Amino acid sequence: MEMGKRRAESSLFEYIEQAWHVLEPATPFRSNWHIEYICEHLELVTAGELTRLIINMPPRMTKSHTCTIFWPTWEWIHRPANRWLFWSYDASLSTEHSLKRRNLISSDWYQTRWSTRYSLSGDQNVKTHFENDKTGAMQAVTAATGKGADRIVIDDPHDAKEQDNAEAIKRDVEVYRSSVANRLNDAKRGAKVLVCHRLHEADLTAWIEKNELDNWTKISLTATAEKKEYFIFPRSKDRVDREKGDLLQPERFDATYLANQRIILGPYRYAGQYQQRPQAAEGGIFKRDWWLFIPKAEWPEVFEYTVQVWDTAQRKGRENAFSVCVTFAWRRPNIYVRDVLRRQMEWPELRRTCIQHYLKWQPKILLVEDASSGMSLIDDLKTIDDPVLPIVPVKADHDKIARANAATGLVEARRVCLPEAAEWVYDFVEELAKAGPTAEYMDQTDAFSHGIAWFKRGEMSNYFLEWMKGQVHDQARKEMESEKGDRP
Repeated sequence: MEMGKRRAESSLFEYIEQAWHVLEPATPFRSNWHIEYICEHLELVTAGELTRLIINMPPRMTKSHTCTIFWPTWEWIHRPANRWLFWSYDASLSTEHSLKRRNLISSDWYQTRWSTRYSLSGDQNVKTHFENDKTGAMQAVTAATGKGADRIVIDDPHDAKEQDNAEAIKRDVEVYRSSVANRLNDAKRGAKVLVCHRLHEADLTAWIEKNELDNWTKISLTATAEKKEYFIFPRSKDRVDREKGDLLQPERFDATYLANQRIILGPYRYAGQYQQRPQAAEGGIFKRDWWLFIPKAEWPEVFEYTVQVWDTAQRKGRENAFSVCVTFAWRRPNIYVRDVLRRQMEWPELRRTCIQHYLKWQPKILLVEDASSGMSLIDDLKTIDDPVLPIVPVKADHDKIARANAATGLVEARRVCLPEAAEWVYDFVEELAKAGPTAEYMDQTDAFSHGIAWFKRGEMSNYFLEWMKGQVHDQARKEMESEKGDRP
């Protein structure tokens, strides 16, 4: 026993292998390289060499057992005075993990080996909070707490059932910001570990990466390797190589299981939870390979007509949306996206930019969404006498997702062309590839969808196309206005 005890003390992975039967007597431990890889990073946290760690990995891959149950009880063998705070979105889950930590510490297996290191305190020993006689403590919470800690473990900060609910995701992030992030007893030496699968482009992982100045180390483990990659173990310096298509733990979750999960969850949810990328690899509503990229030398010099679409946001600031102008052109039989402007602008700059973009591209029609700040922009621009802007208000008669879905047909048919070398193309394609219920931004997507809807309506009428080329007299134009409502 003594040799096994020493191995368990020196290696978290060895400790997990030996202790597994205590918590899971009916389920054999299934070793895999990713567990060893995570264990070595957690050992660095215990040693004080790492203080900020994000672990993104698929569900049911032993993440909670490793990070939330086994690691804290292992560290207490070495540092029983450390105080721990565990946060999860789910009170019942936090309580369950707390009970398992306490049961493991109280087990004959643990007590036989390390009872001389510390003892649990009888006066502070409840389901979600227990302490030891070395001043160490472990507390599970779901909301605000006044307690401080040397280790903060955040295990599943979001409910997977709320994956499509941007407001719920935002509320969880706010709980972290207001109640969890600042609870370290020593901000420099204390450690925070976030372990979860990705759910949303604005989830806690994304917020931390975007906003916190601390140097976070990130581990991202995908159920299926999307490219050739390798992992260097931080302590042993072992190396694991993954080829494209390799499964993370095929003995537990094979290709059939993962294919079924993709069907059950759908592409958005699966990409987040299993591939740590809250979007589909090929794109969601708009696939990346649908676009027709045109080299600069082959880009048309003359078009039949040009249309601009504005999707506006009135206030500028980090939390606010962007204003977007997409400039389309028609040259039979394709639609060309000539330019995309995306910028956070306050009202004077928005008004000025709208005029400048009209003068630059000279569109026949200037579509502005007739909602929110767009209504003010429409009213304001109509007062301008020079130049007179051909403004057409566009009603948003469906939600953004429905409008985007309705715009996919022409893109899938490869009838929408993009200038291959334009600076804005990559960001534009990426946003549309990510479009869906979990997307953080859909301003370019919505402006594009409004433009495609206009073209689809126009292409149904040769009469409309002839008018756009200036071949219909004014009386016919008036008739068309009355007949087609939102068209001039």
